[in-house]
Amino acid sequence: VIEIESINKETQRLEQSQADRPDKLKLSEEELTKIATDNIISRTVLVHEGRSSYPDIPDKDIDKKTKELQKQYGPTVNLEPFREQIVDEIRVDRLIKDAYSEAGSPTDEESKKLYDEDPDAWAKPEQVHCSHIVRHIFGGADEGQSLKQIMEAQRLLASGKPFEEVSKQFSDQFGQAGDLGTFSRGHMVDSFENVVFRMKPGEISEVFRTEFGYHIVLLHEKISARERSYSDARKDIFEALRTEKRDKAVEKLVTNLIEAAEIECDGEAAT
Repeated sequence: VIEIESINKETQRLEQSQADRPDKLKLSEEELTKIATDNIISRTVLVHEGRSSYPDIPDKDIDKKTKELQKQYGPTVNLEPFREQIVDEIRVDRLIKDAYSEAGSPTDEESKKLYDEDPDAWAKPEQVHCSHIVRHIFGGADEGQSLKQIMEAQRLLASGKPFEEVSKQFSDQFGQAGDLGTFSRGHMVDSFENVVFRMKPGEISEVFRTEFGYHIVLLHEKISARERSYSDARKDIFEALRTEKRDKAVEKLVTNLIEAAEIECDGEAAT
Protein backbone atom coordinates (compact mmCIF):
# COMPACT_ATOMS: atom_id res chain seq x y z
CA VAL A 1 0.00 0.00 0.00
CA ILE A 2 1.34 3.42 -0.99
CA GLU A 3 0.41 6.05 1.57
CA ILE A 4 -0.66 9.36 0.08
CA GLU A 5 1.38 11.02 2.85
CA SER A 6 4.55 9.51 1.36
CA ILE A 7 3.71 10.97 -2.04
CA ASN A 8 2.97 14.35 -0.47
CA LYS A 9 6.31 14.35 1.36
CA GLU A 10 8.17 13.43 -1.84
CA THR A 11 6.32 16.18 -3.72
CA GLN A 12 7.35 18.68 -1.04
CA ARG A 13 10.96 17.51 -1.29
CA LEU A 14 10.90 18.04 -5.05
CA GLU A 15 9.33 21.46 -4.60
CA GLN A 16 12.10 22.45 -2.20
CA SER A 17 14.76 21.18 -4.61
CA GLN A 18 13.60 23.67 -7.24
CA ALA A 19 12.92 26.54 -4.83
CA ASP A 20 15.95 28.47 -6.12
CA ARG A 21 14.82 28.30 -9.75
CA PRO A 22 13.05 31.23 -11.42
CA ASP A 23 9.32 30.57 -11.81
CA LYS A 24 9.57 30.05 -15.57
CA LEU A 25 12.01 27.17 -15.05
CA LYS A 26 10.00 25.38 -12.35
CA LEU A 27 8.01 22.21 -13.00
CA SER A 28 4.26 22.44 -12.49
CA GLU A 29 2.55 20.93 -9.44
CA GLU A 30 1.05 18.25 -11.68
CA GLU A 31 4.47 17.31 -13.04
CA LEU A 32 5.99 17.21 -9.56
CA THR A 33 3.17 14.99 -8.25
CA LYS A 34 3.64 12.59 -11.17
CA ILE A 35 7.39 12.35 -10.56
CA ALA A 36 6.85 11.98 -6.80
CA THR A 37 4.33 9.18 -7.31
CA ASP A 38 6.65 7.33 -9.69
CA ASN A 39 9.55 7.76 -7.24
CA ILE A 40 7.60 6.39 -4.28
CA ILE A 41 6.20 3.43 -6.22
CA SER A 42 9.66 2.56 -7.58
CA ARG A 43 11.21 2.89 -4.14
CA THR A 44 8.48 0.76 -2.54
CA VAL A 45 8.78 -2.17 -4.94
CA LEU A 46 12.57 -2.10 -4.70
CA VAL A 47 12.48 -2.17 -0.90
CA HIS A 48 9.94 -5.01 -0.95
CA GLU A 49 12.08 -7.02 -3.35
CA GLY A 50 15.22 -6.20 -1.38
CA ARG A 51 13.72 -7.55 1.83
CA SER A 52 12.80 -10.73 0.00
CA SER A 53 16.13 -11.21 -1.79
CA TYR A 54 18.40 -10.05 1.04
CA PRO A 55 16.58 -10.65 4.35
CA ASP A 56 19.76 -10.75 6.44
CA ILE A 57 22.27 -7.91 6.26
CA PRO A 58 25.51 -8.35 8.27
CA ASP A 59 26.17 -5.86 11.06
CA LYS A 60 29.50 -4.92 9.48
CA ASP A 61 27.71 -3.74 6.33
CA ILE A 62 25.25 -1.71 8.41
CA ASP A 63 28.11 -0.15 10.37
CA LYS A 64 29.93 0.72 7.14
CA LYS A 65 26.84 2.37 5.66
CA THR A 66 26.20 4.24 8.91
CA LYS A 67 29.74 5.63 8.90
CA GLU A 68 29.29 6.78 5.30
CA LEU A 69 26.11 8.63 6.28
CA GLN A 70 27.79 10.18 9.31
CA LYS A 71 30.51 11.57 7.05
CA GLN A 72 27.72 13.17 5.01
CA TYR A 73 25.53 14.45 7.85
CA GLY A 74 28.03 14.75 10.72
CA PRO A 75 29.42 12.37 13.34
CA THR A 76 27.07 13.61 16.08
CA VAL A 77 23.89 12.69 14.17
CA ASN A 78 22.05 9.79 15.84
CA LEU A 79 21.19 7.34 13.06
CA GLU A 80 19.94 4.54 15.29
CA PRO A 81 16.25 5.50 14.79
CA PHE A 82 16.85 5.10 11.04
CA ARG A 83 18.52 1.69 11.28
CA GLU A 84 15.79 -0.13 9.35
CA GLN A 85 15.87 2.51 6.61
CA ILE A 86 19.64 2.11 6.39
CA VAL A 87 19.24 -1.66 6.08
CA ASP A 88 16.68 -1.17 3.30
CA GLU A 89 19.10 1.20 1.55
CA ILE A 90 21.76 -1.52 1.58
CA ARG A 91 19.27 -4.03 0.18
CA VAL A 92 18.27 -1.70 -2.64
CA ASP A 93 21.95 -0.99 -3.39
CA ARG A 94 22.52 -4.73 -3.76
CA LEU A 95 19.56 -5.10 -6.12
CA ILE A 96 20.88 -2.31 -8.29
CA LYS A 97 24.38 -3.82 -8.30
CA ASP A 98 22.82 -7.11 -9.40
CA ALA A 99 21.08 -5.29 -12.25
CA TYR A 100 24.37 -3.64 -13.22
CA SER A 101 26.05 -7.06 -13.34
CA GLU A 102 23.33 -8.44 -15.59
CA ALA A 103 23.66 -5.45 -17.88
CA GLY A 104 27.26 -6.36 -18.58
CA SER A 105 29.96 -4.15 -20.05
CA PRO A 106 30.11 -2.60 -23.53
CA THR A 107 32.12 -4.42 -26.18
CA ASP A 108 34.65 -2.90 -28.54
CA GLU A 109 32.32 -3.81 -31.40
CA GLU A 110 29.41 -1.87 -29.84
CA SER A 111 31.68 1.05 -29.06
CA LYS A 112 33.19 1.29 -32.54
CA LYS A 113 29.77 0.92 -34.17
CA LEU A 114 28.41 3.84 -32.12
CA TYR A 115 31.40 5.99 -33.07
CA ASP A 116 31.16 5.16 -36.78
CA GLU A 117 27.47 6.06 -36.85
CA ASP A 118 28.27 9.69 -35.97
CA PRO A 119 31.93 10.62 -35.32
CA ASP A 120 30.96 14.28 -34.91
CA ALA A 121 28.89 13.40 -31.85
CA TRP A 122 32.12 12.57 -30.02
CA ALA A 123 34.03 15.67 -31.03
CA LYS A 124 35.03 18.06 -28.29
CA PRO A 125 32.78 21.12 -28.61
CA GLU A 126 33.97 24.64 -27.94
CA GLN A 127 34.31 25.22 -24.20
CA VAL A 128 34.77 28.17 -21.91
CA HIS A 129 36.06 28.58 -18.37
CA CYS A 130 34.65 31.56 -16.54
CA SER A 131 33.72 33.09 -13.20
CA HIS A 132 30.76 35.34 -12.52
CA ILE A 133 29.27 37.76 -10.05
CA VAL A 134 25.49 37.41 -9.80
CA ARG A 135 22.75 39.24 -7.95
CA HIS A 136 19.54 37.22 -8.01
CA ILE A 137 16.15 38.64 -8.99
CA PHE A 138 13.93 35.79 -7.78
CA GLY A 139 12.92 34.19 -4.50
CA GLY A 140 11.85 37.48 -2.96
CA ALA A 141 14.92 39.44 -4.05
CA ASP A 142 14.45 43.16 -4.72
CA GLU A 143 15.36 43.56 -8.40
CA GLY A 144 16.10 47.25 -8.02
CA GLN A 145 18.46 46.57 -5.13
CA SER A 146 20.12 43.75 -7.07
CA LEU A 147 20.76 46.06 -10.00
CA LYS A 148 22.16 48.72 -7.68
CA GLN A 149 24.57 46.23 -6.09
CA ILE A 150 25.77 44.74 -9.39
CA MET A 151 26.45 48.25 -10.72
CA GLU A 152 28.53 48.97 -7.61
CA ALA A 153 30.45 45.74 -8.26
CA GLN A 154 31.07 46.90 -11.83
CA ARG A 155 32.36 50.25 -10.54
CA LEU A 156 34.84 48.51 -8.22
CA LEU A 157 36.08 46.26 -11.03
CA ALA A 158 36.59 49.31 -13.25
CA SER A 159 38.67 50.90 -10.48
CA GLY A 160 41.01 47.89 -10.55
CA LYS A 161 39.76 45.82 -7.63
CA PRO A 162 40.40 42.07 -8.24
CA PHE A 163 37.46 40.09 -9.58
CA GLU A 164 37.74 37.48 -6.82
CA GLU A 165 37.46 40.09 -4.08
CA VAL A 166 34.47 41.77 -5.69
CA SER A 167 32.80 38.40 -6.19
CA LYS A 168 33.20 37.51 -2.51
CA GLN A 169 31.82 40.89 -1.52
CA PHE A 170 28.82 41.12 -3.85
CA SER A 171 27.90 37.81 -5.46
CA ASP A 172 25.01 35.61 -4.33
CA GLN A 173 27.17 32.70 -5.47
CA PHE A 174 30.63 33.45 -4.16
CA GLY A 175 31.79 29.85 -3.68
CA GLN A 176 35.23 29.51 -5.28
CA ALA A 177 34.92 33.20 -6.16
CA GLY A 178 32.03 32.41 -8.49
CA ASP A 179 34.12 30.01 -10.60
CA LEU A 180 31.74 28.09 -12.89
CA GLY A 181 34.41 25.74 -14.19
CA THR A 182 34.70 24.65 -17.82
CA PHE A 183 31.58 23.94 -19.86
CA SER A 184 30.27 23.76 -23.41
CA ARG A 185 27.04 25.12 -24.86
CA GLY A 186 23.88 23.59 -23.48
CA HIS A 187 24.94 23.63 -19.83
CA MET A 188 23.74 27.17 -19.01
CA VAL A 189 20.68 29.16 -20.06
CA ASP A 190 20.89 30.73 -23.54
CA SER A 191 20.88 34.29 -22.22
CA PHE A 192 24.07 33.50 -20.28
CA GLU A 193 25.84 31.50 -22.99
CA ASN A 194 25.09 34.06 -25.71
CA VAL A 195 27.24 36.55 -23.81
CA VAL A 196 29.99 34.26 -22.56
CA PHE A 197 30.78 32.48 -25.83
CA ARG A 198 31.29 35.82 -27.60
CA MET A 199 33.90 36.99 -25.09
CA LYS A 200 37.69 36.83 -25.31
CA PRO A 201 39.98 35.33 -22.63
CA GLY A 202 40.76 37.87 -19.90
CA GLU A 203 37.74 39.99 -20.80
CA ILE A 204 35.22 41.13 -18.17
CA SER A 205 31.68 41.59 -19.46
CA GLU A 206 29.32 44.48 -18.96
CA VAL A 207 26.37 43.88 -16.63
CA PHE A 208 23.76 41.66 -18.29
CA ARG A 209 20.49 40.07 -17.24
CA THR A 210 19.27 36.44 -17.35
CA GLU A 211 16.34 34.57 -15.85
CA PHE A 212 18.40 34.23 -12.67
CA GLY A 213 19.57 37.78 -12.17
CA TYR A 214 22.22 40.36 -13.09
CA HIS A 215 25.68 39.06 -13.97
CA ILE A 216 29.22 40.16 -14.61
CA VAL A 217 31.49 37.51 -16.16
CA LEU A 218 35.25 37.08 -16.27
CA LEU A 219 36.33 34.74 -19.08
CA HIS A 220 39.45 32.83 -18.05
CA GLU A 221 39.89 30.58 -21.09
CA LYS A 222 38.27 29.56 -24.35
CA ILE A 223 38.97 26.07 -25.72
CA SER A 224 38.37 25.56 -29.43
CA ALA A 225 36.26 22.68 -30.73
CA ARG A 226 38.19 19.71 -32.10
CA GLU A 227 37.50 16.39 -33.73
CA ARG A 228 38.49 13.18 -31.94
CA SER A 229 39.61 9.83 -33.30
CA TYR A 230 37.94 6.66 -32.07
CA SER A 231 40.90 5.83 -29.82
CA ASP A 232 40.70 9.31 -28.28
CA ALA A 233 36.94 9.09 -27.71
CA ARG A 234 36.82 5.40 -26.77
CA LYS A 235 36.79 5.94 -23.01
CA ASP A 236 33.87 8.38 -23.18
CA ILE A 237 31.95 6.08 -25.53
CA PHE A 238 32.43 3.12 -23.20
CA GLU A 239 31.21 5.18 -20.25
CA ALA A 240 28.15 6.38 -22.17
CA LEU A 241 27.28 2.83 -23.24
CA ARG A 242 27.87 1.47 -19.74
CA THR A 243 25.59 4.10 -18.24
CA GLU A 244 22.92 3.42 -20.85
CA LYS A 245 23.06 -0.34 -20.24
CA ARG A 246 22.87 0.12 -16.47
CA ASP A 247 20.01 2.60 -16.66
CA LYS A 248 18.02 0.25 -18.89
CA ALA A 249 18.72 -2.70 -16.57
CA VAL A 250 17.45 -0.82 -13.51
CA GLU A 251 14.46 0.49 -15.47
CA LYS A 252 13.63 -3.07 -16.55
CA LEU A 253 13.98 -4.32 -12.97
CA VAL A 254 11.62 -1.67 -11.62
CA THR A 255 9.13 -2.17 -14.46
CA ASN A 256 9.03 -5.94 -13.89
CA LEU A 257 8.56 -5.46 -10.13
CA ILE A 258 5.73 -2.99 -10.65
CA GLU A 259 4.00 -5.26 -13.17
CA ALA A 260 4.22 -8.19 -10.76
CA ALA A 261 3.02 -6.19 -7.73
CA GLU A 262 -0.45 -5.36 -6.51
CA ILE A 263 -0.10 -1.71 -5.62
CA GLU A 264 -2.74 0.29 -3.82
CA CYS A 265 -2.71 3.96 -2.92
CA ASP A 266 -4.71 4.73 0.21
CA GLY A 267 -6.96 1.76 -0.53
CA GLU A 268 -7.37 2.53 -4.25
CA ALA A 269 -5.46 0.67 -6.95
CA ALA A 270 -2.56 2.71 -8.35
CA THR A 271 -1.70 0.23 -11.11
